[in-house]
Amino acid sequence: MTYGIINKGSIIIIFFKLIIKITMKTLKIIALVLVIVGGLNWGLVGLFNFDLVAAIFGAMSAISRIVYILVGLSAVYLAFASLVEPKVQ
Repeated sequence: MTYGIINKGSIIIIFFKLIIKITMKTLKIIALVLVIVGGLNWGLVGLFNFDLVAAIFGAMSAISRIVYILVGLSAVYLAFASLVEPKVQ
């Protein structure tokens, strides 16, 4: 069925593009928060020899290792996203 110039398939494609855009924005915000947490944690380690993640979840516990992995993956994601994202001028 068509609605003027836009057909049903176009509406579905526009809808999925919007969902992907919202999802990618949310993913980027989560990654940014994790990188900030990781940066603050490394600052604490460097300044005071205090690992906040280890203090909260236990030294090298499964949860703390997951946090470290997520921080690392977030940093890789943001680095890659900053290289391929079009520049706004």
